[in-house]
Amino acid sequence: MWFLNFIPDWIPYSLFFIGVIFLVISIVLSYIPLVSTYKLPIQILSTICIIVGSFLSGSLMQEKSNKEKIAELEIKIKVAEEKSAQENIKIVEELVVETKIVKQRGADVIKYIDREVVKYDSECKIPLVVIKAHNASALNEEIK
Repeated sequence: MWFLNFIPDWIPYSLFFIGVIFLVISIVLSYIPLVSTYKLPIQILSTICIIVGSFLSGSLMQEKSNKEKIAELEIKIKVAEEKSAQENIKIVEELVVETKIVKQRGADVIKYIDREVVKYDSECKIPLVVIKAHNASALNEEIK
């Protein structure tokens, strides 16, 4: 509850104990005949103080518990972010390595095709070697 931020922590507890004290006073006043007329209003006010004090102290405890849970979750989030950053670095490194491998294989395929096409350049048919090289490069396999 937002208004608990403006109330010092000691007020709900003191309200509860004041209510208990006045409840005891109202019980004592019932034995004094002249003052027993004030018994009922004091009991009503003390009961209200006990109820409000209990409610506010429970709300304060719940709010403190929620703040502790939030702090724990923030720590877990920071740890998860650090792990995520480390995993991202690994993924980028793997991607760079795979990109280099793909570029190298592409360059190897181009060299192989250039070397083999020279042999069959006078003919106008596509040799089986070129078809195998093309299929191997499409499937990202090594040329045999």
